[in-house]
Amino acid sequence: MGPRQAAPAGAARALLLAALVCSCFAPRPAQAQGLLDLLGGGSSSASKPSTNTSGPLCANLSAPIKTALAAVPAPAANQLCDTLLDGPIDTCNLGAMVEWGLTSTASAPPKCNGALKQEVVPGTPSALTDLRPLPYAGFDNATDLLDLEGETYFWLYRTLLNFEAYLGCFIAKGSAWEPPAGWELYGMLNVTEPASNTEGAPAGATPGTVVLPFAALLLNREEQQMVVAVRGTMTAAEWGIDFSYNQTSDVAALGDKPVHYGFATVFQQLWPGVQAALDELVLGDSPEATEVFVTGHSLGAGVGTLVSYAAQSYLNQQQGAAAPVVGAVLVAPPNAGSPEFVDSFNQLVNARRLAFEYDIVPQAFCTPEMPSCAPGRLPGTVGAVLTAAGIKITPTDQPGNVTAWPYSQIGGSITLQTDQMAQDAASWPALSRIQLCWSLPFLIASHVCSYSCALSQYAPEAASGMSLCWLSSQPAGAPGSACPGWPTDYPGL
Repeated sequence: MGPRQAAPAGAARALLLAALVCSCFAPRPAQAQGLLDLLGGGSSSASKPSTNTSGPLCANLSAPIKTALAAVPAPAANQLCDTLLDGPIDTCNLGAMVEWGLTSTASAPPKCNGALKQEVVPGTPSALTDLRPLPYAGFDNATDLLDLEGETYFWLYRTLLNFEAYLGCFIAKGSAWEPPAGWELYGMLNVTEPASNTEGAPAGATPGTVVLPFAALLLNREEQQMVVAVRGTMTAAEWGIDFSYNQTSDVAALGDKPVHYGFATVFQQLWPGVQAALDELVLGDSPEATEVFVTGHSLGAGVGTLVSYAAQSYLNQQQGAAAPVVGAVLVAPPNAGSPEFVDSFNQLVNARRLAFEYDIVPQAFCTPEMPSCAPGRLPGTVGAVLTAAGIKITPTDQPGNVTAWPYSQIGGSITLQTDQMAQDAASWPALSRIQLCWSLPFLIASHVCSYSCALSQYAPEAASGMSLCWLSSQPAGAPGSACPGWPTDYPGL
């Protein structure tokens, strides 16, 4: 990132109020009013869209909160770190509100929705062109790469969405996942995590824990392809994993390089299964896979960054120059490690980092440093109000009472822009500002639908109905499909 301009006070104020709205503060008028008194009303800017308070998340808010929200500009969706690091409100206070808000939205168990699980994804993945070492600033030929490899990106991403949709059915019914046509489920890799919104899931060996599927190992014997698919955040406990952004240098499979602690805890549970599959399918006497893909979305892309690094390292150790090239397609990946790790990753892994321009997730964790947060009372007067309301943040200052953690973005970026959408491209610039009263639909559109929409045009024609492109009302007979749950009255449409 280049030099950062100071974020306006209104942007930081709006982000904090966004978390206040998402956290359902309406039943807590005293705490809400305390925050409003501290933050003030702010001032509207004629050059920036204001916050529209008519959205569903604001329907039951009190008049003072609506007044405060309406008085600040809608935050810019592509300036997350400017707001977090340079605003007048402490980073840990903002982070605590956002973490609490996101955890609160995940309080209900994931739903069993068979719609995505049952769909047949057309096309097939193909080996990625080896473009190592990866460019730090992104590919100059991104358009050409999309033309060449876009079908592979789409197939992998839609397979990930099917896998993510399956989790609710696993929790509710113990269902098995049906892999894509022509593929077999070679193995399901599980993680043990604190029980949260997962009633019905198998209990872990430790009281208060559950065992959930987190990565699928897929094998296509005819094409001799292996895919490691790592899902994204689906439970309240997994938001805690996301926010555990302190670093560890104690993972041998990652060369003991500093990486995101939460992602590393998931990686360490998955890696033995991935390594065993590589031994059996790739390194065996009669290899059944000559092409290896690693793919992940969101949290899964952060973990997938580590899995792809370890997989390529291990294959190189075993086979040297004859080792197959691991193709990593990482969709909306948060930053996963230090500059030391990223330097090594860019040399080692043939990755594609896909990021929609208005998705906030790939902007975390901030570079070049992400301030740490200590346990206990949050800082300052705002922190005192939050602490009194029972709001806290995952501590990130250990080991060693570190004040900030160095982060860097992996190379190989392909930025997906609004004018690249397969259908309804004119509606997508509305996401350039986060309308706080529609923050959940905003997250679904920017973090889920955007990737399917942009990539669907590179897939076979049969994929058109899976585009998730339409934000405005879809005309009768128009190709494509709507982004689920998107409100057609979102401001700016």
